[in-house]
Amino acid sequence: AGKDGFLATNSTIAYFTIISRLYNSAVPLKNLNPSQSFLTEISNFSKSLHEDFTITVLYSGWSKPVALDIESKFSEAGLGNILLTDYRNFGHGRHNWFDKKRRQSAIVALINKDDKELSSKTLNLLPKEIPVLKILSENISSNASIDLLAKSFYLVDEIGRLKGIDPGRP
Repeated sequence: AGKDGFLATNSTIAYFTIISRLYNSAVPLKNLNPSQSFLTEISNFSKSLHEDFTITVLYSGWSKPVALDIESKFSEAGLGNILLTDYRNFGHGRHNWFDKKRRQSAIVALINKDDKELSSKTLNLLPKEIPVLKILSENISSNASIDLLAKSFYLVDEIGRLKGIDPGRP
């Protein structure tokens, strides 16, 4: 996988893959390269962020490890504020953050096949002026985790580029 930098991206993908194979008999993923349209979405999302942004990462099930990794990378590289919440907990008052901190808030929604409907219902209730980045996986179970993890690295990289911080060498 090559040598790791500060954020251990190669090791993290390898770790997720090993754990996946231990607990799951799913067919291994063959391609983790993002589409050009996804990279454009990341760029547009990143440019829409307030200078002093706070991103709420919405997750559930297999996307929880990815949410934790995003928070870790943003904190350790000094990229920005991250709040984590499960889709189900979001409806228990977390939405009040957006009412009071609307201008500097944004959402990254981690979505896989298992939570498409719940994520759609949740995101449709939010004010339209809040920037939302959907990181989608058409995979299931642990393969969704690996796919979402690889895609999340591009978000970390883009925010780092815009802030003038190399997340791999903060």
